[in-house]
Amino acid sequence: MAWRIGVDIGGTFTDVVAVEPGSHRRVDRKVLTTPDDPIQGVLEGIRGLAAEGVDFGAAEAVVHATTLITNALIERKGVPTALITNAGFKDLPDIGDEGRYDLYDLALRKPEPLVPPERRFEVPGRLKADGTELEAVDPEAVRNLDLSGVEAVAVCLLHAYASGAQERAVRDALPDGVDVSLSSEAAPEIREHPRMTTAMANAYVLPIARRYLERMRDALAAEGLRAPLYIALSHEGITTPEDAAHFPIRILESGPAAGATEAARSMPGEDRILSFDIGGTTAKACYIKGGRPLIEPRFEAARVHRHKAGSGLPLLVPVVDLIEIGAGGGSIARRDSLGLIHAGPDSAGADPGPVCYGRGGTEPTVTDADLLLGYLDPEAFAAGSMALDVEGARRALATLGDDPVEVAWAVRQAIDEDMVEATRIHAVEKGLEPAEYSMVAFGGAGPVHAASVARRLGVRSVLLPVGAGVASAHGCLAQAPAFERTRSWPGVLGELDLDAVDRLLKELEDDCLERLSHAGAREVAVERWATLRYAGQGTEVPVALAEGKLDADDVRARFETAYAELFGRTAPGNPVEAVSWRVRATGPAPEVGWPRVAPGGGAPYAEAPAVFDGDWVDTPRYRRADLPPHLEGPALIVDAASTLVVPPDSQVDLLGDGSLRLTLS
Repeated sequence: MAWRIGVDIGGTFTDVVAVEPGSHRRVDRKVLTTPDDPIQGVLEGIRGLAAEGVDFGAAEAVVHATTLITNALIERKGVPTALITNAGFKDLPDIGDEGRYDLYDLALRKPEPLVPPERRFEVPGRLKADGTELEAVDPEAVRNLDLSGVEAVAVCLLHAYASGAQERAVRDALPDGVDVSLSSEAAPEIREHPRMTTAMANAYVLPIARRYLERMRDALAAEGLRAPLYIALSHEGITTPEDAAHFPIRILESGPAAGATEAARSMPGEDRILSFDIGGTTAKACYIKGGRPLIEPRFEAARVHRHKAGSGLPLLVPVVDLIEIGAGGGSIARRDSLGLIHAGPDSAGADPGPVCYGRGGTEPTVTDADLLLGYLDPEAFAAGSMALDVEGARRALATLGDDPVEVAWAVRQAIDEDMVEATRIHAVEKGLEPAEYSMVAFGGAGPVHAASVARRLGVRSVLLPVGAGVASAHGCLAQAPAFERTRSWPGVLGELDLDAVDRLLKELEDDCLERLSHAGAREVAVERWATLRYAGQGTEVPVALAEGKLDADDVRARFETAYAELFGRTAPGNPVEAVSWRVRATGPAPEVGWPRVAPGGGAPYAEAPAVFDGDWVDTPRYRRADLPPHLEGPALIVDAASTLVVPPDSQVDLLGDGSLRLTLS
């Protein structure tokens, strides 16, 4: 039987999973991430699979999600990059959209542009808004630019979304050996600043991504794993390493996207799901409707302020619509200037990690607090591969107050409330009500905090899938080959040449199909979308289009249905304007099942006190494999890579597929 292998590299842990499609056999490993060289952590996990009998010679695919691109943007560890643009536009990265994300902050900080002023160059050439040429590009001016020390070049010319011919002429005049990112390929959409930022970000990480993916493939082959390598995308789906290396900006959120896919698969038939993922460094929440995560056409990376929209780098890339905050097991706890306890956004990461890991950490973290409160078994953490130091955690927390347990409880309340606040804000922005959703909790720390967060949100049902601690890696394996292209072609419905738009959509579809053929996909489903708005508005609403030739009345009707769902009203009689057109092509998803977990003997293996509502309560501890079909809280359910905290006045049922359903009173 062939194996599929999934790899998800997080800030603290690297998860590696192998499954046999069509069966219920699975082997997984959770190892500490190796920040200096993430591939080394992957290889440690891969060797663990081999030790458990996974036959690499029978592997059919390896699917990889990575935080490499996100980290490079946040930490500013990309390559020296230059920007080439039109005369008069090189200061656009500094000017931005002239918006202020906080009107009352007199010391407002904006993210530093990825390309400094001394590496921004202007060249002659200009297009009209319809893509016709007003002034030709001068190749000699491009060849005379001083690009010494530059490894990558971003090219962003005015109105290149309408025609990429001038940008391609610039690329042709550049010297060999320099990686080039064109805005007309990376993000052919209106709005000059985000298009320029996207091109710069893509160029900034392009050489890093290419070298990394080449090294990853070679390292896996050296271990005897020569199956085709695929890379998870930020908007669900997988692609080839070649396409990922050409558009690395599209794999920014590949791990969280895979987790959202797994959450949707965990509750088939459920219309409203709240995906809740907490790892060692961050917490992610995603609202899923109709069995699919919501997709946003834009994303903000490297925010200066984590909760403030507009404080990051605006990128025109499709991503799973999720909220992510710096709140995880490794988040460092400290007191602020008012003496209040907070945790995050900075994390102890994998090295040195929380104090209780015994690897040299000195600052108290959320994991230290969870351990001291009795929510983790110090002898069973990470399948018993890592004994936790309870007294070390106690001493670290004592640096924040006289009573370490009270400090731990305050850390727990602070981190849970941060997660609840972010999830609520995200719901309000989307017009959603969290209490109407069922939660799927996963990640190493997700099940530890799920009940507390769900209760504060008004959510009564929490599902814990099999292998919740490595769910994102498992979600990689369930993703289908996919690719998405967008291009702006603005115009008012009724005046727009829809025959020309039909030809544009066909062109985008053909490009997507060609890329999917590289991934071996033959049977492909195609979706077509448009972003529309009432004339005069500044933001658009995504609208699914019907198959076949476009009809202006049908497009308007679909827009007004989507607009009413979002805002509760429409504006009859107002002209409707189309801005961009999008095509998504998706191949068949592989059949990936879950291992079955039958009811066990039902007896706890231990009992120890844990804190609930500020009081110590004797709490039975169960191994996942020994669970009865039904149990009442309080309890800890210990799995190899995660622990479910079951509070009093709640109950857990073991479902037929092996997952657990926690019902809160």
